[in-house]
Amino acid sequence: MIDLTKQMTKIKRKSAAVMWTNLTCTVLSFPAIVVLVVAWITSMVKTEWGFVHGFMCIVALLFVVASAALSILLHCKKPSTKIFFIQQLISLIAFALTAITLGMGHVTLYVCRQSEENEPPDCTLQSVEVAVEVIVCFFMALNYLFTQQCVAWYACKQIVEGVHRCGAYGVPLAGKV
Repeated sequence: MIDLTKQMTKIKRKSAAVMWTNLTCTVLSFPAIVVLVVAWITSMVKTEWGFVHGFMCIVALLFVVASAALSILLHCKKPSTKIFFIQQLISLIAFALTAITLGMGHVTLYVCRQSEENEPPDCTLQSVEVAVEVIVCFFMALNYLFTQQCVAWYACKQIVEGVHRCGAYGVPLAGKV
């Protein structure tokens, strides 16, 4: 027979580890997010950005911040399936939007390097922007991945708690109502 108490302890430990890893990724992404915002603002001021690029950056930033805030909320509040799925959806959207702005940044960097002025072009700002977008994109992908794992461990925990409460056949165990 399976010892449900041991299983529950194991599941809680693994679930906590995944949630802390998710939180760590979120906290580590904050410096990259700040640098990305500074790079975007500087790039908007110093270069000619189109409306679409600027709009995509602003929307991506909103989703990145929302994803980070929800990751932190998951640790402050009792987790629920609804919050996990909302967090997963928002982190996926943040990842996708950051990847799109990354593509736009690569195009901007390519155009900068191909400019045909007499002096060699200074594309440092665009290079920093692309590098930071890669870092933020990486952290958003990790956030999405770890949120998926959090959902799986949360579901596993709920199943074991249900089995422990009701027994294997759905009949409440003595004293466990």
